[in-house]
Amino acid sequence: MFVEDEDESGDLQDSIAELMPSTSEVLKIKRLGAALTDFQSVSLELQRKDGMVNLLDVRIMFDKLIDDYGDDMEYYLAEDASIIHSPTLEAAIVKQLQGSSLLTESETHQLRKFELVEEEDEAEENDGDHSNVIGVGRGRSYARDILKSHRKRQRGSKTYIDLGKVPVTSNIVERFFSEVKLNMTTLRNRLLPSNLETAMYLKMNKDLFSSMTVQQAMNLRN
Repeated sequence: MFVEDEDESGDLQDSIAELMPSTSEVLKIKRLGAALTDFQSVSLELQRKDGMVNLLDVRIMFDKLIDDYGDDMEYYLAEDASIIHSPTLEAAIVKQLQGSSLLTESETHQLRKFELVEEEDEAEENDGDHSNVIGVGRGRSYARDILKSHRKRQRGSKTYIDLGKVPVTSNIVERFFSEVKLNMTTLRNRLLPSNLETAMYLKMNKDLFSSMTVQQAMNLRN
């Protein structure tokens, strides 16, 4: 028959009681858990594979976290925080996604590689030489210059590609290298680079084709 020693039992209960959090500590743990849930939701949103989150969405979420959880978060999530790869480029893209055209000189320079050349502008450039027309002595068309200038004012001074498609994180690259590691194993170390490239392209873009597409491609090849 087991007889519990009251002294040992009391010591054990005291030890457990010392480890138990107080009421205020319990409330603090609950608040911390709620905060971690909020941070996790933002993290999961950033890792979406469908490309539905753009840099403006990220800035909105980060600014909200700063507002809700104090200025300490600003060190990590501000526009010029260390986690931001190119602060000037991000600021420029966010402004464009907001519909603002008030860019600084450095921001305009950063967006230069994203400028979209309108097809109609190219056509006007190629079609604007009237030197062979009788009575026209200069190379450019006065009337077309007027219309071109008006159209530019209507759509803004510059037009860019869809900046909402700019990746917000490097997750897609990290996933790609993980997929390559799974495909380029010791059992397939003789795989030709071209075959690996083809296999990875198909694997990473499998939402762009179906079995029907593959069959049609094979029929065309035969």
